[in-house]
Amino acid sequence: MEGYWKQGKDKEAMENYQSLLHKKFKMTPTTCNVLLETLFKHDKHKEANDLWETMMDNHTPPSFIGINAESYNVMVNQCFKEGKFQRAVEVFHRQPRKNVQMDVGCFNNIIGKLCENGMLAEAEKLFEEMETKSVLPDVYTYTYLVDSCFKEGRVDDTMQYFYKMADGREHGPKFYGRMPDKEIKPNITTFDLLVKALCKEGNLDRARDVVVGMARGGVVPSLEFREYVVGIFKDADRQEEIEKAFEEKALQPQPRVEYRPPKPRQGLPGFASNQTSSNLTPQQGQPWHGAQSSRPGLGVSQMLQLRNVR
Repeated sequence: MEGYWKQGKDKEAMENYQSLLHKKFKMTPTTCNVLLETLFKHDKHKEANDLWETMMDNHTPPSFIGINAESYNVMVNQCFKEGKFQRAVEVFHRQPRKNVQMDVGCFNNIIGKLCENGMLAEAEKLFEEMETKSVLPDVYTYTYLVDSCFKEGRVDDTMQYFYKMADGREHGPKFYGRMPDKEIKPNITTFDLLVKALCKEGNLDRARDVVVGMARGGVVPSLEFREYVVGIFKDADRQEEIEKAFEEKALQPQPRVEYRPPKPRQGLPGFASNQTSSNLTPQQGQPWHGAQSSRPGLGVSQMLQLRNVR
């Protein structure tokens, strides 16, 4: 098809496509996705939409997979190209008879485009929907929301999303030692965006706190970023303060201690164990077991250090 179009032979290209359809092959999503993109590229919108409907009808897992998450990306992208933003959301939510499992990349694709087009409220609804569908957001999901919230002047919401990205919590301090367990960690792009925005807002206290968190999280800033931030603080007669923030030592991740139930003491033959709950040490079977490092005081001291970060 593409070869005919490159020669300007539109009729031959479509005849080739129709001959493929007449054979009534059940094509895989990979093949269909390429066809969708090609048809849209050459303004064959009716044919592309008809193919989309066929893909929906053919999707009957486990016997046949007719559509996948990338298929949704193709359709959503086309809707945004046409300026049909609400239509994109409708397409994203439409499911065949047997549901297609959306992945984080699929959510990020539409959330990012909604944010870029000033539709933050709709993007946030999809973010909340991710949890209901057991899809874990990643650093890109949060970066879209952080950026958009700041552009709309929602500083508090920006910080909430940042803290959730850093620790998976809605409020409170940033326990960077636990972040590797969640496999979500703000990258330098996120920090750059957030700190510069806070500086422009004149919120230097929060900017300093984020720099402290960045340093403790082991994220190395670029020279340009550091010079920019130091310059802002220097103008406010707070250079020494921000220099100390950049020099904070990275904290070592605290591995979770796996809980293993204690072995019961051997009782008399035919009787239950003589061990009772009063015999247990605080580390055996208690709700707080595993919450800190196996070396006394290490986990607590690190957590207390982080609690000083507002």
